[in-house]
Amino acid sequence: MTTAAVKALRDSAPQLAAEWEPRLTEPDYDTGALAGMAMTERQGGSDVRANITTAHPIGDDRYEIYGHKWFCSYPAVATSSSCSRRRPAGSPAS
Repeated sequence: MTTAAVKALRDSAPQLAAEWEPRLTEPDYDTGALAGMAMTERQGGSDVRANITTAHPIGDDRYEIYGHKWFCSYPAVATSSSCSRRRPAGSPAS
């Protein structure tokens, strides 16, 4: 999960990647950080294409997430991400 988080941050949030990548790639458990992911949903199982969780932009590159995740890989982490479908600004929550 941590390796995938580094790639996702590089591709989508370079400023966050610059902040978190040194910690996420540090092999020492005392000074490094681990990342988790919440991807699985009840209706989709391991098929993330069936996910219905949505992310609604609220400004300043921030989103509100609407949905239900069934499983989170190792929730006791320093940072976590969630797989969601992005909705256009102003669209209603589903």
